[in-house]
Amino acid sequence: MRRELVQEQLLFVDSAKSSFRTSDDDFEVEIPSRTMVCAEDEFIEMEVTECTFRRDFYAVQNYNKHFSIYHDGGDNAYSLTEGNPTAVTIDSELKADFEQQFPGETFTVSWSSYTGKITIASTFVGTVPSDIALDTDVENSCHEVIGFSKKKHAFTIDGQNITLTGDRAINVLGEQAVFLRTSLSNSNYENSAAGLENTQIVAKFPILGPPYSNLTFFNTGRLFTSKITQRNLTSFNVRLTNENNDLIGIQTNVTMSLTFRKYREIQDSTPKLLNEMLRLERVKLVGKSLGNSI
Repeated sequence: MRRELVQEQLLFVDSAKSSFRTSDDDFEVEIPSRTMVCAEDEFIEMEVTECTFRRDFYAVQNYNKHFSIYHDGGDNAYSLTEGNPTAVTIDSELKADFEQQFPGETFTVSWSSYTGKITIASTFVGTVPSDIALDTDVENSCHEVIGFSKKKHAFTIDGQNITLTGDRAINVLGEQAVFLRTSLSNSNYENSAAGLENTQIVAKFPILGPPYSNLTFFNTGRLFTSKITQRNLTSFNVRLTNENNDLIGIQTNVTMSLTFRKYREIQDSTPKLLNEMLRLERVKLVGKSLGNSI
């Protein structure tokens, strides 16, 4: 089976010009006049040719900003400020939150440039809670941002001294990649806790620039191509997410170029011809054998 290119269509997309837009990272693309319609022996392939957007989405958002200070048998909810934090600003926020929770006590929060981990410490003046902990096993947890796994982390207590060091390097870079998903494809695969599952992901863009810089990605080598599921190219949805399928919160428009190619599947007649030639040769050989025997 081989394929023959029948039609090619270049589509320029701008999220700001979408008539149906929830946000600049979740919008509809309308195709005027049904530019491609497939016959039974045809299919459409989509290629993400280029994508440009500004890195103005927040490293800390509502879905990754929450934690709890646990003591005396109860959780006390806190959250980080949304935005692009640094290790210094995270240290300051955690210090202020712990000192708010324990009035009259002084905390130090420091970040090691060698290990990439933060340490929270205090020498208590009052009574040290025996169960004091940093609880990151909460909904929309900030555990990755502040360098902890998602669980309750008990402080080490030595008399009046308490200390807790993160078990992971602090993440002050925000998202490491942006995933482009479209409703045109659900036949790609991603690895999840449940194993390999179908996904609408059609491209993955690494974040290589600093906050508020323009990010442009070119699809060299036709890496980002997908056979779409629809036989007619009409409207479709576009979403830009992190690896957990959460919208990344882009604050300005996204532009991209998509190339659609319609192919016709053509049955390769070579094997059939070879089989026919072999059949004829066998007939000749049988005929010749019969002639010699007479």
